[in-house]
Amino acid sequence: MSFKDLFGFNKKERIGILSLSALLILMISGYFFFPGLLPPVKEMSDNEFKEEVEKFMENREKQRKEWEAMQEKKRKEQRKNDIRKTKELTPFPFNPNDLPTEKWKALGFGDKQIEIIKNYEKSGGEFRRKGDLRRIYGIDEDEYNQLAPYIRIPFQAAEESDVSPEDDYTPEKKEKILVIELNSADSAELRKIYGIGPAFSSRIVKFRDILGGYYKKEQLLEVYGLDSANYQQIKQHISVDASRVKTININTASFKELLSHPYLDYYLVKEITEYRESQGPFSDISELKEIPLIYDDLYNKITPYLSTQ
Repeated sequence: MSFKDLFGFNKKERIGILSLSALLILMISGYFFFPGLLPPVKEMSDNEFKEEVEKFMENREKQRKEWEAMQEKKRKEQRKNDIRKTKELTPFPFNPNDLPTEKWKALGFGDKQIEIIKNYEKSGGEFRRKGDLRRIYGIDEDEYNQLAPYIRIPFQAAEESDVSPEDDYTPEKKEKILVIELNSADSAELRKIYGIGPAFSSRIVKFRDILGGYYKKEQLLEVYGLDSANYQQIKQHISVDASRVKTININTASFKELLSHPYLDYYLVKEITEYRESQGPFSDISELKEIPLIYDDLYNKITPYLSTQ
């Protein structure tokens, strides 16, 4: 095969190449001689570019959360189909607190239901009244109604006893409500509160040490495993002395020290330190509001742990 055979073109191919070349020349010429035909290119400032990036990140985060919520809903429905199957139970008088596995099986519960109950107890959960059993995921209304007449819980709340609080009241029976201060109590003291077991007391103290102290009761809802039902049960027994909260001096703390606080992420610490370097030391904690990343709710959340001196 000759060199010409490899690199030569027939008539059709030559016409095609010439047509394509002419079209390219016309397009390039149009760009230079008729720039008005093309849409103008908008130049973006740094702030506009930053805003566009933030919008993109917000939309992506929103889509991610929506997808996760949808997946979680599917998982819950699947678990519901696997676990929540109403059946005829074989009830007998029982106290659900620390009931052995074989007793739950004797009542007619399945392995999945028993696993959920035991995990609830391991996380510090207790059955204080009959209705607490109804809250357990995997036990439906029909199953609870079968069991309710047989549940026996010592010292259960008055609303489920046969005697109303007013009828049973005597001055001798009135007890002083136990109140424990969160920022000074150890785990042993916290366990005196009904509804706080070894697991919760340990987590409450550990989270307090990481934070530097609690400045309001509602922060307990951030403790792993402690839900709103647990919180409603214990909130009247706790108080908070916010003066015990340990603060970080944002004018002298290093990047690493600021980042060690669970409420301060990498990007926020970066903004704080860069602002400090460019504007000088903070004279007042309210200057943090000048940082774009700090919105009102975040400002109120982090400032109890920050100081300027």
